[in-house]
Amino acid sequence: MTRTAAFRWGETQDRLGSRRAVRRSVRADGNPLYARKLGGVLAREGRLKNEPGAAAEVERVGEEPVPGSLRASIANRIESMSQSTKQIVRLATLLGPEFSVADLTIVLGQPATDLAGALTDAHRAGVLADSGGRTVFVHPLIWEALSRAIPEGLRTALHRQAAQALADAGVPVERVAGQLEAAAGVMDSWVLNWLVDTGAALVNRASQPAIDLLSRAADHVPRTDPRREVIESRLVAALRRMLQFEEVEQRSRAVLARRTISVEHRLEMSWALAYSLLYSDPPQAAEIARAALHSDDGGPWGARLRALYALILAVEGRIGDPWSAIRDAHAVSRRTGDSWTTATTLNAESVALGKHNPSASVRLLRQALAAIGDDPRTADLRVVLLSNLCSHLDHMGRISDADAAVADMLAFAEKYPLGIALTGVRVYAALWYYDVSRWDDALAELGAVQAGPAHGRLTVEALSVAALIAGHRDDRAAVAAHLGTLTGASVSREVIWKHYPCLVLARALAEERDGRQHEAFSVLASLLSQEMDIASADLSRLLPELARLALAVGEPDVANTAARLAVEDAEREPLPLRVAAAAACRGLLAGDPELLLDAAEQYRAIRRFLDRGMALENAAVLLGEQGKLPEARTTSAAAIAEYTKLAASWDITRAEARMRPFGIARGQRGPRGRPAYGWDSLTPTELRVAFFVADGLSNPDIATELFLSPRTVQTHVSHMLAKLDARSRAEIAIQASRHRADARDCRQASTFRSAS
Repeated sequence: MTRTAAFRWGETQDRLGSRRAVRRSVRADGNPLYARKLGGVLAREGRLKNEPGAAAEVERVGEEPVPGSLRASIANRIESMSQSTKQIVRLATLLGPEFSVADLTIVLGQPATDLAGALTDAHRAGVLADSGGRTVFVHPLIWEALSRAIPEGLRTALHRQAAQALADAGVPVERVAGQLEAAAGVMDSWVLNWLVDTGAALVNRASQPAIDLLSRAADHVPRTDPRREVIESRLVAALRRMLQFEEVEQRSRAVLARRTISVEHRLEMSWALAYSLLYSDPPQAAEIARAALHSDDGGPWGARLRALYALILAVEGRIGDPWSAIRDAHAVSRRTGDSWTTATTLNAESVALGKHNPSASVRLLRQALAAIGDDPRTADLRVVLLSNLCSHLDHMGRISDADAAVADMLAFAEKYPLGIALTGVRVYAALWYYDVSRWDDALAELGAVQAGPAHGRLTVEALSVAALIAGHRDDRAAVAAHLGTLTGASVSREVIWKHYPCLVLARALAEERDGRQHEAFSVLASLLSQEMDIASADLSRLLPELARLALAVGEPDVANTAARLAVEDAEREPLPLRVAAAAACRGLLAGDPELLLDAAEQYRAIRRFLDRGMALENAAVLLGEQGKLPEARTTSAAAIAEYTKLAASWDITRAEARMRPFGIARGQRGPRGRPAYGWDSLTPTELRVAFFVADGLSNPDIATELFLSPRTVQTHVSHMLAKLDARSRAEIAIQASRHRADARDCRQASTFRSAS
């Protein structure tokens, strides 16, 4: 006996009926209609096992999860249709398990009135159904059976014909590309011309099917065909959008190895190669850019290559003076008027200024964003600029402005599909929301993430932040699942190493929670013992924890090293987070609660409430050791109040245990888990969204109020619908209004009693 679908990273879990129904079935493909049909048959056959509070399980027969009666039902439905209806429905399978009738009329070349009878018969037979304005096959097995009835060779030809019909009708390019992808092996002149004419729009969609299609075309077209360079350019651009930099490097090197390519194409491929090496091998990236620009600025790609060269020098900082390259790039930018060149050069100047002049960096980044606007061709650059802007605003302590930058980045990424880059944006947002104590928003973003083992650093970062939140909230099963998934993932040691700090925190937290304090210390101390660039790592969160654990296990020398590194880091770049971390480390090492209280106030100003709670907790312990019990009690209560806001159950448990030797306890008010359903199950963010819904605000309006993207607000609304067993926003509004009125009545009653 096994679940039909085990939890996997980034996979949503459909709960049907009373929220205790079949999870997403491997044969239901995530469609609730399919799941209901399958669930009903399984229930009638007695093959569902329900346990309170858990998703239903399916009892398998051998390796076959689909009951025989369902297969028989499907066969009967198909045979109940007339031959003419079956023929039309078979052709409809070309459009996939769900389709629009408008597309079907285009593919068949018949008006909807001619298809009405057949489609009605198919609905009546239980083969087709309506779902969200589209027509769906009631079960994937129906679609599969009808599709297989078309011979493979004929099916390929029909997909190719459908692609041309859809293209001539002007449907979105991804729908045409889907037909061409299904017509694998067909690469005639019309297909090549279509890729040349509309390939730029296809690149903007940034999808793996688009890459597969362009790859086949690039490998098919002769080198002497003028269309080859255009298709190669589109392919490399799509690969870059999907963050497949190894493939970008391979493709661009292969092109550059040819002797007979145009100057502009050589410059573009040199730009792509240097871009792919920007962070993995900056010296080589700089050399490639410098060599390509040795004799000719070229056209737009020559200008962009100069700007990229300036950015490489600014990012690395040790392979040459960036300012001369920045001046050259600015001159070329003014001469060509290319917005990408302008924005990249301004970004390079911002990086060169570094954190020593964040105000100037913010001004330059805003100029760069204005230069490119909302052009989807520069979508990936816009995301980079917004993330850099957020980083600088954070360094300046302008947290609300940084929140707005993250919301802008999410909204833009959702508006212009970025493929895997959208996953990168969501993971970046989740990390940001974790840092600034918006954990429910972090989880909302992670819920939409589709990162897997093949996504390298995104997998490391996503699993790490998920494990951190689960660890602080004392969800040991989730911690084990996230860290276990990462352990089994095919992620290179180099990728894990580069994104090590967040993962180290998660692992150390898990060790301490399981009572292995020395092991937790060893995990954090590995930062000092391994060969890593400590100066470039994000140590501001790590060093205070390392100092605390070092003192707890009797390693004062390591605590001293942690404090020294924190102080040096803050002196080198006196940014608010680093200054607070240095004060926290110094307070621990000196046994000075006042320094820790100062650090707590600094953390409050930059909305690091977890770090503030930890600083207050450490100060409370020191005050207790000094016999200042009233102050210790007050400070401990303040720490637990911060943890309570975050639902950080483990931190509350740890703080209480550390205060117990001083006779300080919370009585019977220990941490209480949030229920799974009902009004009390709503998180603080969900409560705010619920009250905005009650006020009649739309998702975009709520997103503006809360510095979120509309997609994130919709995620919160979806969670509330499930938790409240509500069927619409109107039902959420009713419950929110009632609870708001209840709270108002309680406040009035309290005021009356006080007056009496």
